[in-house]
Amino acid sequence: MNADALRQISWQDWRPFRLPLADGELDVRDCLRLLPGKRMACRAIHDGEEVFAKLCFAPDHRRAIAGEASNLGRLADAGVRVPSVRGVVEQPGISVLLLEWLPDARPLADIAVDDWPGALAADFCHQLDSMLAANLIQDDLHLGNFLSAGDGLYVVDAGDIAALEKVSVGRRRDNLALLCAQAPLPDQARLTALVLAHLGGHIDSESRLRDAIQTKLLQRIRHANGKWLRDCSAVALVAQAQATIHLDRTLDPAARETVMSLLDHPEQADTLKQGSRITVYRQANWIIKHYRQASLKMQVKQALGIHPAQRSWRFGWTWHLLGLPTPRPVGLKRCRDGSAVIVFPFQPGERYSEVLEYHRQEGNRIRPALEQDLAHMGQAQLWHGDVKAQNILVAGEHTVWIDLDAAGWSRWPTRARRHHRKDVLRFAHNWTQFVDRSGEVDTRARTGEE
Repeated sequence: MNADALRQISWQDWRPFRLPLADGELDVRDCLRLLPGKRMACRAIHDGEEVFAKLCFAPDHRRAIAGEASNLGRLADAGVRVPSVRGVVEQPGISVLLLEWLPDARPLADIAVDDWPGALAADFCHQLDSMLAANLIQDDLHLGNFLSAGDGLYVVDAGDIAALEKVSVGRRRDNLALLCAQAPLPDQARLTALVLAHLGGHIDSESRLRDAIQTKLLQRIRHANGKWLRDCSAVALVAQAQATIHLDRTLDPAARETVMSLLDHPEQADTLKQGSRITVYRQANWIIKHYRQASLKMQVKQALGIHPAQRSWRFGWTWHLLGLPTPRPVGLKRCRDGSAVIVFPFQPGERYSEVLEYHRQEGNRIRPALEQDLAHMGQAQLWHGDVKAQNILVAGEHTVWIDLDAAGWSRWPTRARRHHRKDVLRFAHNWTQFVDRSGEVDTRARTGEE
């Protein structure tokens, strides 16, 4: 394995490998993060010891790895808990940073902020306070940069840290605003409250912090919406003679082959719903939606990026990024004639319309969680566009929003509020649209009727 081979690795073809180093061999076992063509983070064995290895093979690999190693030292000097550096290895085209492996550590981003124990929340605020007090600004500050281990919280990403002589309170406030804006929407209120309660010395005013969070949230959404239809670290593009295919890069080879086949021949799956313009299929763990209408109108919509399939793809990814419950699509095929096919992972559950009709009490119990989802959409200036109960699935304690064909977002608050009001009104209409038949279900259960 050499630098050229590393640059060719993608999620689809990643396999364990051995990398010869000047001081021995790196036995790479698992890939934890991958930015194709530039860098990866892995679990590996080096000199008989389990390590966290960061491999950089971008043109500036020496500067990047040396800078991160130096920043880890600065963080440690400031009292911030970081993994110990086991070594830095440089060779042609590749630089490697070897760090202490933290067994049983868990990404902080995987733990809902509401579920943080008091000690974890206090440790998190302490680590941030130590960084800011030492004038260390992490330019991409988010929860994924922290690991929760048995002995406390660790900062594990120091690549984008700026060590400054002096940091204004406005710069520190904006850094904390970035942290809150990059958290999932359901976590933002609680995280903001933590910042205000424990890191107030780095904030000039609560209103300015909240304004900065909203600004950075909208910037994040705008950036995300603009990249899902391009070739990027998350999405791969495949060009065909009469179509363009977008694929989730995290698909394993077998799933990728299946999804490609379903995009090319959706009719091979079982038909769930046949409409005048759209057919919905299912095959095993996949749902396929075929937009059959081929016309100049749909071609124009594709060119403008407002084709229903494009909306469903783009906002499926954006909602998932923001922590809104929806299945993230894994494949999209846009045909030049205006037709399209999109593939989602199958999502089990009962339609909320059926819950309202036959389990009204349960439907009423779930309602506040769905209204909270709508509030989060409004906060982010997003809308669903078709908030009927048939487009919500209920599986136990979990609810999922589907069918984002009419979803949207606007940077303009007035326009976003107008669409949000429509969503809220349409959602409320479900309680008058669907008649409570709970008693009928109970009667059938008692008499044995089908």
